[in-house]
Amino acid sequence: GRWDEAAVELEAALERALELDHGTAPLLDVFCRLARIDVHRDDLAAAEGWLARADAALERDHVPAGHVAQSAIARATLLDATGESDAARDLLADAYTGTPPGVRQVIAMMAGVPLVRLTVATGHGHELAEDLLADLPDEPTDPTVPWLRGILDDDAGTVREALVCARTHGTWLHGELPLLLEDAAEVLGRADGGSDEAAELLTEALDLWEDMGAVREVARLEARLRDLGVRRGKRGRRQRPATGWEALTETEQRVVDLVAEGLIYREVGERMFISRRTVETHVAHIFTKLDISNRGDLLTAYEARQARAT
Repeated sequence: GRWDEAAVELEAALERALELDHGTAPLLDVFCRLARIDVHRDDLAAAEGWLARADAALERDHVPAGHVAQSAIARATLLDATGESDAARDLLADAYTGTPPGVRQVIAMMAGVPLVRLTVATGHGHELAEDLLADLPDEPTDPTVPWLRGILDDDAGTVREALVCARTHGTWLHGELPLLLEDAAEVLGRADGGSDEAAELLTEALDLWEDMGAVREVARLEARLRDLGVRRGKRGRRQRPATGWEALTETEQRVVDLVAEGLIYREVGERMFISRRTVETHVAHIFTKLDISNRGDLLTAYEARQARAT
């Protein structure tokens, strides 16, 4: 869930990939991951920009089916965010059915969650969703299959099974847990004929989204909670301003502190267990946020801030 740091690592990886010219596939991965992060942050223009670069890469070179599917997932995420859920579902369905049978299970594992969720949301493609579920490995420590089966069948018992599995094993990508909590709130709220448990699950999901800086999801869930009669105070992380010292992330502030100690970028990276290139990407963001252009300006600004604090 540390999307700020993830975005910086991805931007550093992009710079490295362009420099080394390792082909289209790694570039496509970075474009798509950054696009999905920006959709959650409600920066749809930035997401569209990354996807335009992904589309250009796909037109330029042939890449394996898995990378094409990743592009489809990113594009579907943006389509869904802009109200085009049917188009998003169709795009993912084409990515799944258009894949050779030998690698279809891989695509099912990549696109399964968004495709089944969109199937439920749109009410279209139930049969295809069933085929996809049959392609997914059903592991006792992975809540994905009971989660998707539960929402596809509107089965409260199966959704509860998925919740127990997720809370017991916690072996997932962080960003999928709030989605399960949202879906569980929907199914269990209908099954139990009440809204108390649904409100609790939605509040838990909202706290997770807020921690990740998922601006779009926070606004959406706050609206759903208001519909349930829940008035929730702000408890997650405060929205950072775009510029100034308060705009820096915790990681960026740590970079500044180490630079102020006199460390060169390679030494900062060694101290923080990140690459020199990632440090340089952090520094570029810091310069933009503080409206400065070089290390000397940074040290001057840092000293002035320290003086004001004392």
